[in-house]
Amino acid sequence: MNIGSAIDLVDLPLIIPHTSVNINATLTDSNAGNKYFIQESISASDASIKGGIVISGEKDSYNIYYNTDSDFNKERLVIHGTNCLPFTYNNKWDQTLPGLKEPVTNLILLMGPSILYRLDHSSLVWKTVEDRNIRGTVMKGATTEINGRLNITYYYKKDFDDDSGIKHPSRIEFSGYDPSSS
Repeated sequence: MNIGSAIDLVDLPLIIPHTSVNINATLTDSNAGNKYFIQESISASDASIKGGIVISGEKDSYNIYYNTDSDFNKERLVIHGTNCLPFTYNNKWDQTLPGLKEPVTNLILLMGPSILYRLDHSSLVWKTVEDRNIRGTVMKGATTEINGRLNITYYYKKDFDDDSGIKHPSRIEFSGYDPSSS
């Protein structure tokens, strides 16, 4: 397996394809058995990218706001119920979302589905995996590893070439550990 050169997912640059992007995604945490419905809205200008992530889970919901301006790049403002919680990333997130125990789920929810734009423009090395039947459609796949701890596998429609497939995945699977945790 080839190992990516990134220190952490948060350090990968967020480069969006347009001045505004809306992403709808579903995250299923197979370990905890929870499902999260996620909507992320992103707006870009010359100076920074601003975004909001709305997460509805079976037990909790969160609103997360961020700004990639260099002074705020590793900060998130989380609204949970009536609480406003600041989160900061210094080698790891200083908190976990209320009600979460899984560090990888916490990482992915705080990063939002725009994580695919961080992976797309990074210097990660991808290795082809065996085709897989997902909901009746045969998908091609590619996988990478970050810091020897977190495996990321993209699945995309067979009619895409590898480069286009990684830019337009149908499914992304994360397994392993948050690279910043012990």
